[in-house]
Amino acid sequence: MNANLSKQTFYVSCLLWAACSSVAAEIHRYKDANGKWHFTDNAAEIESNDAERVDFDSALNISSSQANSKAAVVLVPNNICKADAARRPLIDCVSGGYLGKKANVELTKSGPNNNPSFHVHNDYFAPITFSFALKERKNITTSRSVPLRIEVAPQSKVKVLELTPSNPDYGWRYKYSYKFKVGTLNPRHDPNCYYLPPVPAGSAYRVTQAFNGSFSHNNSHSRFAVDIAMPIGSDVVAARGGIIIDRDTEYTLSGLSEQFMNRANAIRILHADGTIAVYAHLQFRSMKFYEGEVVQAGQVIGRSGNTGYSTGPHLHFAVHANQNMQIKSVPFRFFVEGKPVLPQRGMILKSDPVL
Repeated sequence: MNANLSKQTFYVSCLLWAACSSVAAEIHRYKDANGKWHFTDNAAEIESNDAERVDFDSALNISSSQANSKAAVVLVPNNICKADAARRPLIDCVSGGYLGKKANVELTKSGPNNNPSFHVHNDYFAPITFSFALKERKNITTSRSVPLRIEVAPQSKVKVLELTPSNPDYGWRYKYSYKFKVGTLNPRHDPNCYYLPPVPAGSAYRVTQAFNGSFSHNNSHSRFAVDIAMPIGSDVVAARGGIIIDRDTEYTLSGLSEQFMNRANAIRILHADGTIAVYAHLQFRSMKFYEGEVVQAGQVIGRSGNTGYSTGPHLHFAVHANQNMQIKSVPFRFFVEGKPVLPQRGMILKSDPVL
């Protein structure tokens, strides 16, 4: 067992014992500036942080709810995405970094004050699109035209540009801004690649919200998403193969207030054509893989849950693309009963088992 996890489990167990000893006590948790979770029953800490109450009865049981289940293997048709086999080297070549490490992008400045260099470090297991601009410049010469936009390969560090004073005898100043989006810029989703229903073999689950759903599928990043009603703890399978580039695993609660908008457990998988699949509202710590690991279509990647902005247990599935530095959903088709079909509200999704 990981030492840090063991210490955290011990501390949470102590808090839980204390809470059970006092009817009024409640346990909350909050995330600090470094992304580390803290558990507390201290009212002062709760009031001074964006803390959420934790239901430990469910959370402590989640991680082992189906750990020993022997689910049937999903049948993956040969014609589901023929082009992926040819593009696999684009995924297999991604290396370096640390499996399971939360990714980050960092811009650093080095060199003398009169000739600074800017470098961007992409720690993701996916390419990023990075843009840099000078908000203010006086007596400045740049080594390349700005504003600029570049693609930075996975797990790499590249030089963005250098600055020098146009006339060293005069004062000079500058202010800059930058942003990035994960993914290749404007990837073309392969229309001949179809997706397995992300449900376990031999099961049948209903689509409760499809493309352009009026409840929550009405903006650019979710317009072409589907919601699938699945009981908590149901296996979720990869609809298409790729590499895990990002995970959220630590959330336990759900609701319809704004505080839950960014608190859904999710896995994001980079496909060979540059698009990214999102599997959201997953169960607390139910993920089977870490960042940097390659998964195949049909493999179990986690379990469905009810975390984040949600009205009830379900799986949210979408395919995203970085379109001009905006993450947008793109239409796709499921492969059901031997043919590609557009998702429709009310339709039943089934995955065939390997016989």
